Amino acid sequence: MYKVIDISENQPDGCIDFEKIKESGVRGVICRAGYGQYSEQKDKCFDVHMRNAASAGLALGAYWFCYARNAEEAACEANICHEIIKDYDLNYPVFYDVEGDTVRYMSDNGVTASADLISGIIEAFADRMSELGHSTGVYSNLNFVQNYFDDRVKKYPLWVACYPENPALDDKFEVDGFNTVMWQYTSTEGNIEGAPAHLDVNICYAEPEGAIWNTQDTAAGGAESGTSCDTKYHVGDYVSYSSIYTSSDSQEALKPAISEGTVTKVIPGARNSYLINDGTGWVNDEAINNSNVSEAQEDNTSFYSSKVRFTGDTNYNGVPITAYFNDDGYDVGEINGDRAVLYHNGDLFDAVRTSDIEAI
Repeated sequence: MYKVIDISENQPDGCIDFEKIKESGVRGVICRAGYGQYSEQKDKCFDVHMRNAASAGLALGAYWFCYARNAEEAACEANICHEIIKDYDLNYPVFYDVEGDTVRYMSDNGVTASADLISGIIEAFADRMSELGHSTGVYSNLNFVQNYFDDRVKKYPLWVACYPENPALDDKFEVDGFNTVMWQYTSTEGNIEGAPAHLDVNICYAEPEGAIWNTQDTAAGGAESGTSCDTKYHVGDYVSYSSIYTSSDSQEALKPAISEGTVTKVIPGARNSYLINDGTGWVNDEAINNSNVSEAQEDNTSFYSSKVRFTGDTNYNGVPITAYFNDDGYDVGEINGDRAVLYHNGDLFDAVRTSDIEAI
């Protein structure tokens, strides 16, 4: 597991020091390539962000925001996305960002969103991207996944947003039935040196080389996951280490942001035989020093501010809300202008208008 940030023109050139964020533990950057069906909708900072991230030696990814109203428009979006990203070597799938504003745009244009329609749009985008030589993942928030993604979407890697009060970053965030490969756990409390406070920060569970995104694959040239013959440590061992590597054959030792974890895969004979936490990185016998193992410390940072009642019937983007928790109220995690992000029992509920909430 390791940190990845996602950025767009909302983080203009110069506001991020890519060398510093790498030193603070960020290993990857996913940049918005654009949105919609037209080349004019390319993100204004895409190229400069990609160049700066690459110069710092960070893994590269791209996402495309969906404003498609049907499968045909989704295929058009894939065509434009391809033209914008085709000259870059990406280390992650191209993520299709489908969420509340997608539904708002549909509604504004007389289209009623449904799980069947949304899932068909995702499939059409991914199919066209595959024809163009790209693999596809899907991004959305947990509430949207649960209400608008049907079984067809489960075949794509899922990048999910959910902002609990005390995110357990050492535990993998799972969405039942999906291959959850990345978790966006905050947009306000990233504490990334070299970057603004208001920044999307994620925990990624897969190595950025690419093959691990296909759940059918195993380590190239190595043993199946769990193999541990002829090695000092085995799957399930909890170890501490002083250096870490980006792959099983890398020779460049890095200073780890997380210095202990569980061995989850072993490749006997590899230079760095042990995969930590299904994606934190790879270590070898020389890097491991179990005398330094300590108990994990719980992150008790809270960003809740007040208890409120929801009085509206749609979210901030106009999508109807049918389930309420007004008896015990909501916590407010963030207020930005007329937009408030609500949580219930530590789980992201939705973004709503401030005019639709009142203090309890």
